[in-house]
Amino acid sequence: MTNHPLRTGRVFLLAGILAVATAGTALSVDYTIRAGVDNLVMPDNAVIPVWGYAPVAGPFDANLNPGLVIGRVTVPGPVLTVNAGDVLHVTVQNTLPAGRNTSIVVPGQRMPTNAGGALLLPVYDGNTPPRVMSFTAESPNGGAPAQYYFNAVKAGTYLYESGTEPTVQIGMGLYGAVIVRPANPLQAYPPSATNPNTAFGSEAVLLFSEIDPFLHFAVNDNTYGTPAYPTMIHLDAKYFLINGAPYVPGRAPVVIGAAGTTTLLRFLNAGSRIYDPTLLGTTMTLIAEDGNLLPYPETLATLMLPPGKTHDVRVTPSSGGRLPLFDRRLGTVNNVDRPGGAITVLVPAGSDVTGPVLSGLAATPNPTLGASPFLLSATATDAPLAAGSVVMAGEWYTDNTTPAGAGQPMTGTFGTPVVALSAYIDNSALQADNNVVFVRAQDSYGNWGAVNNVVVNVNPPAARSVAIVEASYGAGNVLTVVARTNAVPGTATLTVTGAPAPMIYVGGSDSYWSRFVVDTPPATVTVTVSGPGGGSATAPVPFP
Repeated sequence: MTNHPLRTGRVFLLAGILAVATAGTALSVDYTIRAGVDNLVMPDNAVIPVWGYAPVAGPFDANLNPGLVIGRVTVPGPVLTVNAGDVLHVTVQNTLPAGRNTSIVVPGQRMPTNAGGALLLPVYDGNTPPRVMSFTAESPNGGAPAQYYFNAVKAGTYLYESGTEPTVQIGMGLYGAVIVRPANPLQAYPPSATNPNTAFGSEAVLLFSEIDPFLHFAVNDNTYGTPAYPTMIHLDAKYFLINGAPYVPGRAPVVIGAAGTTTLLRFLNAGSRIYDPTLLGTTMTLIAEDGNLLPYPETLATLMLPPGKTHDVRVTPSSGGRLPLFDRRLGTVNNVDRPGGAITVLVPAGSDVTGPVLSGLAATPNPTLGASPFLLSATATDAPLAAGSVVMAGEWYTDNTTPAGAGQPMTGTFGTPVVALSAYIDNSALQADNNVVFVRAQDSYGNWGAVNNVVVNVNPPAARSVAIVEASYGAGNVLTVVARTNAVPGTATLTVTGAPAPMIYVGGSDSYWSRFVVDTPPATVTVTVSGPGGGSATAPVPFP
C-alpha cells in the first residue's frame, strides 16, 4: 500500500518516537472508548460516512467536551486528560465494519503495555520481509476489548490515534486529543528560566483535520485499494474541520478566558496537510511543540501546523469582542462554498455574544388586499456588553432554514444601538394566503440576534386595489411612477401623492404612468385609486 507523502512522514515520525515502556506504580486514569461508525452531515447536505470514537466510561471533562454524549461516536473523539507521571489506561472496544481491527497509540508518549507492564508488540503481515500492519496490539473486530497502558506520561498536548493502518483509519476519523497536566494544573508545563510563563486561566482545544469524501465512500464501499481509489496519494480534501466541524455563518464561537485573562490554546493537526492557523485581534505566544517546552517563547500571529503536530499557545486579549481564527493556507471552503472550512471565532468570556433584539415587527398593509409592495418594518436594539457594539445589518426571509446572513437585506441607518429596519416586499415573493416572514438583525461584533416573525396575509385584492410596478428617478430630475389596478379602465383615477396631475392609462402595457419633475427625489411614493373601495400602495424610490 502506497502512503500519501505527508502521511508517510507521520508514520516514520511515529515509529521513531515510540519507545518501550515499563510498568509504573503511579495512579491509573481509566477510560473506555468505542471505535465505531457514524455519519457527518456537511453544510451542503452531503452525508459523509466516518469512523470515530464514542465515550463509554471515564473522567471526561465536560468543559473540554462540550455536548459530550456517552455512547455517541464523534470526530474527533473525546478529550482524554491525565496527570503527568500517572498511567493513562484506555480500553478500546471495536465496532468498526467487519474485518477491521484497530488499536490506539499516543505519539510523543511511550508505547502502550499490558497490565503487567509488558510491551504490546506490533502486528506484522505474513509477507517476506514482513510489513507492519499495526504499531501495537490490536482490538479485534467484534472481539474482547483491548487494554492499553501508557505509563509515566509526560506533560503536554498530544494526539491519540489509531495505530492500525493509520493512513486509512486516521483519515476516517479515529483520532482525538490527550492533555497531560503537570504537578501544577494551572501551568501547561513546568516552567524554565528562559520560558517561565506557562500559567493559564482557561484553555481550549483546536483540533484541525480534513475530509476527502471519496476516500470515505471508498472505505465505506470496500473499494479503497482498487482502481476506484488506489492509495492515500490520491487524497483530495473538500472539507476542512476545526474540532470536527466546518465553519458556517452563525456557528457558535469558542469561548475563552475573559479579557485580561490568559487562555492556553492547544492546537493539534490530525490531518494530512499543513495548516497555518492565523488569529486576528491579538497575538499568540508559542510556548511548546509536540509536548516539549521550547527554550524560548515566540510571539506570532500565524502558526505553521504540519500533520501530526501539536502547539501550545498563550493568548491574553486586552478587551472583549470576537477574535477570528482561520487557516491562512485557505482551507476555508465547504466543498466549493465560501466562507467555510477551517474558520472559527474566539470570544473572551463576558464579551458581547448576543445579537440585537427586535420589537415592533409589522407588515403594512396586512392583509394586503392586493396592495403591492407591502412594507415590513421593525426596530432592532442592541444592548452591548462591550463598548462600541451597534446594529449593523437586518434581513428578512421566508424559509426558516436560511443561514444567518443569507436572507434579503433590510434598510436602516446602521451604526447606532437602535435602528429602524424596513423592507418593501413585492407580493410575488410570497404565496397566496398566509405567509410567515422572519426577521433578524446583526451587531458590529457579528452576532445575529433572535429571530422574530410576522404572518402576512396575501389575500385577494379589494374592490379597487393598486400595485406599484416601478418608481424611478432619472435624468432631468424626472420621477417616473408606473402602477396597475384591478379597476376597469375609465372607471377610476390613479393619483401619485405630490404629482401635479393624475396618472395616464397606457393601454398597450395595461398600466398607469406618471412622469413629473421634482427637485429632490422622495424616499417613497404613494399611489391611490379613486372610487368606492379604493386602495393605495407605497413603495420606495427606486423600486423595484
